[in-house]
Amino acid sequence: MKAKIIITKKAFSLIELSIVLLIVGIIIAGVTQSSRMVGAFRVSSARTLTNSSPVSSIANVVMWVETTAEESFIKSEAENGRTISLWSDINPTSTSKNSPYQDTAENQPTYVTNCINNLPCLRFDGATSAMSFDGSVLTNTDYTIIIVEQRRAAGDLNFILGGSEVDRNLMLTIGYRYSDRMSFGYYDNDYIATIPTYSGQTNPVIHSFVFDNVARFYYFNGASTALSESEFSGYHGASDPLLSYGGAYIGLLNINSGFYYSGDIAEIILINRAISQEERRSIETYLGKKWKINVS
Repeated sequence: MKAKIIITKKAFSLIELSIVLLIVGIIIAGVTQSSRMVGAFRVSSARTLTNSSPVSSIANVVMWVETTAEESFIKSEAENGRTISLWSDINPTSTSKNSPYQDTAENQPTYVTNCINNLPCLRFDGATSAMSFDGSVLTNTDYTIIIVEQRRAAGDLNFILGGSEVDRNLMLTIGYRYSDRMSFGYYDNDYIATIPTYSGQTNPVIHSFVFDNVARFYYFNGASTALSESEFSGYHGASDPLLSYGGAYIGLLNINSGFYYSGDIAEIILINRAISQEERRSIETYLGKKWKINVS
């Protein structure tokens, strides 16, 4: 007579289920904590690069804003998805700060935690986001402007910097005239450079603009890029200074135009002199390392 083998199915007890859930929770918490640690390490490394960067010792810096320093934003606003009212100038060589701001909540850019090189950035929505700053620091002088950004749209008139005055040599306009054209203009006195065409999510880039009271120069990721007279300007004077820059904006071509910048901005450096090639290269090298951008 064959013995019967009886298999009994036993449900997990509450204690066993609790243990399983506890283990799963510990694993999830560990992964989350590990991710936070990696993020914190990236930001810490970026801060170290910022603190040791050549910008700190460059003469005539009149604005330096970036998105990784602890002092860059109001602490309560520096959270993913929150809007930013004040972008603090971290220039250590001046007690007079030129900090971009936006008092109107619906016009504030958004703080994004994992952005360029998985570091924070400010996202401008292409519809309402803009910040004001003092543009007079660039008027009637030679100057240098260096920007780290990545656009998020291929549209025309996607300008990074603009202003409120609309007359020749009275407003700086820097941004994408077309998908494949970068504009370095003074309103009705504009020059443009051919750049790679936008295709999907474009990689971050470093723009360097230099005016030496004789001519304007433009560098795309460190490479010298020829400027030509814009077909939209009836007048061209390469040696003309910027006579005025009232109502200066980040993220807006002109207050009455409706053309807003769509993209992410990580760092802007304004210097009211034409820096040397060696100085420019040292700054671009620092930015390339920090934001993981290949510099030519």
